[in-house]
Amino acid sequence: MGDLVVDRSRMRASVGERPAQTPAEPRREGSGTREPPVAPAAEPGRILIVDDDPEIGAMLSDFLTLKGYSARAVPDGGAAVREIVAAPPDVVLLDINMPGLTGIEALPAIRAVAPRAIVIMISATEDAATAKRALSYGAFDYVVKPIDQTYLIRSIEAALLMAQPEL
Repeated sequence: MGDLVVDRSRMRASVGERPAQTPAEPRREGSGTREPPVAPAAEPGRILIVDDDPEIGAMLSDFLTLKGYSARAVPDGGAAVREIVAAPPDVVLLDINMPGLTGIEALPAIRAVAPRAIVIMISATEDAATAKRALSYGAFDYVVKPIDQTYLIRSIEAALLMAQPEL
């Protein structure tokens, strides 16, 4: 697999020309000085939907809200990175083919600003090479449109289970 090459000027233009931000508090392994964060029991998972099709974003947001998740949608990769910096989600549903910053190009930035967020790629095409590339860049799963809602919920549940800190 080749390295991902991202046009940095396109990335900066998509997310805005703000200075680089670092996570508010770095993770300190073995320090014993702070307890791991625990999500409130009433909130099973925060999900960010990134899709340039507003109908798909709204449909997924409504569906996931009905399933008890906290879901919000944004229209592109740049908006996703800004939203994730402001409020990191537990799961990101990331469309691959979007104008501007594509899902594949946004994936490394998302992983950098929210390394604990689980990313599930969504695509209108079933392309094995793209799926392998997305998974090699840190995506958890790859879902093809039209979205099988049962499969999507199972994937989200598995992602949330994997994201939980070990007791």
